[in-house]
Amino acid sequence: MCGICGFVFNDRRPIDTDVLSEMTRTILHRGPDAEGYHTGPGVGLGHRRLSIIDVAGGDQPLYNEDASVCVVHNGEIYNYLDLRQDLETHGHEFHTKSDTEVLVHLYEERGVEMLESLSGMFAFALWDARTRSLLLARDRMGKKPLFFAELCSGLVFGSEMKAVLASGLVEREINPDGLSAFLSLNYVLAPQTVVKGIQQVPAGHYLIWQNGEAAVRPYWAVPAPSLPEQPQEGYEQKLHTILGDAVERRLMSEVPLGVLLSGGLDSSAVVALMAQRSKEPIKTFSIGFREKTYDELEYARLVAKKFNTEHHELIVESDLYTILSDLIWILDEPFGDASAIPMYHLARFARSEVTVALNGDGADELFGGYPTLQADQLATSYRKLPAFVRRAVAAMVDRLPVSLNKLSFDFKARQFVAGVEHDMAQWHYWWRLITTEEEKTQLLTPDIQAECTEPSVCERFVETFHAAPMADPQSKHLHVDYKTWLANDILTKADRTTMGHSLEVRSPFLDHRVVAFASDLPYHYKVRRHETKYLLKRTMDEILPRRVIYRKKKGFNSPISIWFRGALRELLCETLHEDRLRDHGIFNAHTVSRLINEHLQGKRDNGLRLWGLLSFQMWFECFMKSTPGSLQRPRVSSVDH
Repeated sequence: MCGICGFVFNDRRPIDTDVLSEMTRTILHRGPDAEGYHTGPGVGLGHRRLSIIDVAGGDQPLYNEDASVCVVHNGEIYNYLDLRQDLETHGHEFHTKSDTEVLVHLYEERGVEMLESLSGMFAFALWDARTRSLLLARDRMGKKPLFFAELCSGLVFGSEMKAVLASGLVEREINPDGLSAFLSLNYVLAPQTVVKGIQQVPAGHYLIWQNGEAAVRPYWAVPAPSLPEQPQEGYEQKLHTILGDAVERRLMSEVPLGVLLSGGLDSSAVVALMAQRSKEPIKTFSIGFREKTYDELEYARLVAKKFNTEHHELIVESDLYTILSDLIWILDEPFGDASAIPMYHLARFARSEVTVALNGDGADELFGGYPTLQADQLATSYRKLPAFVRRAVAAMVDRLPVSLNKLSFDFKARQFVAGVEHDMAQWHYWWRLITTEEEKTQLLTPDIQAECTEPSVCERFVETFHAAPMADPQSKHLHVDYKTWLANDILTKADRTTMGHSLEVRSPFLDHRVVAFASDLPYHYKVRRHETKYLLKRTMDEILPRRVIYRKKKGFNSPISIWFRGALRELLCETLHEDRLRDHGIFNAHTVSRLINEHLQGKRDNGLRLWGLLSFQMWFECFMKSTPGSLQRPRVSSVDH
């Protein structure tokens, strides 16, 4: 696992190696083991390496036989041994044992069609000196990030936005459309970012730059269901087989490896399947909270005991003062999902023992794990009630006392009645919504609002719903989660927090064969009556403790709303102080103060919204108000509490 960056110019200008070095330095955390560069007329590529495969000989960049093709790569190609064997039969010569080297030779054989042959998580930049073309590519699921900005006669790119900003080639201006999207969801939907001019290569896409022009094209999409329905036993056997194979592929490593164990079904399933295949004792890592509604350690302990793992635990406190600057730095973008806090601690904790860790990301989106899917069924009946009854219910919900417990009844009830009156294409958007369009008109200054021109996030959700390759609306909702929440929140959080501590994380559920299997799976094998993840539970029924399989889902989060009324109250009020906000001219300071007061007085739970605003404000001051040479990772205490 690594970090990449670079730039290319049509006029073949001499490369400023100091700028390339500065860009590469900003992503040191992604690869602390080695650095490498390729420079030529009008092109510069930088690389930071986290050594995992071919530790001794896999430093990058890597080249083909005559050095006319060069690559820098972030990620893992899990089927590289099969690809290498085939390429060698076609006469290609390899000089390392690295998975990365297959990329240059596969490109020689197949061009951009090479992407269809890759099984893995990756983002890479491949320079072809013969045609003076640059290929940027991102894996099917978007596990690995890749940012770029088009210039007058060139292009600059990086694994993180901070590397692009460090080039000094992009103006540091807020993109109002990206900001508006962030306020809606607490994350930004690719290809947008919150910086004007910087975009993301979307998951399953590649970019070709040549002769001063860039074109972004898809090479993969979630396949439409294609197979006839099978008996349940056949589905269980197939899921066990392909998921087990996905786990086994992700065990390849020359460095210590473990599992991030939440205590939920998904990561527990990974531990179980790993125990069937690993020859070494499994190291598991879990975190908990003193706030009991957020703590799941008892379930993690059950799994660790059953499979006799080397289990490690950490209790997370509200010590954001010691880590917040560093968290903002490694998140790289404004990011308002408060579960990044425990993920930060978990990644740092696990990195003290291992360099690679598996997790359970993706199972909820593929196999139907969210309570919102149960709400889909309830909504169908609720909409049949007379309008006056629904109005009465909404009024009662509005009067419910505010609870700060995790996924409290009042929170779910308010989200439900806010969205249930909308059609099915919009319904799921309302479950994920943090700030409505009406609320944003009060929150953003008029100047920022006037610059917003792109479709709203709601329109993006509706487009995704209608474009889903499935027929039934429930499966379409799962597809929307996959394309929005998973791709832009869950995977962003996992990549930044783990790579921020030089830890590689691998997700067996996001193997593209598992994704294809889930696409073929009829919805009633995902959610049956009110039971979520039906097939996955049945598949693991005799393997995992039943208390783990059939317990109520909690999800992975932090008690930020509680902390804002206690240990983090001063931080909140200081960071979002009216004078500080007025200086930047982005937010209406009076509206922000109202949100803070409502929360502190217990009138509303504004914790998620306030965490998003606080995160944005700190990101803005770190990245938008600093000069290129001053981008520097803050120092943070290495003491875990």
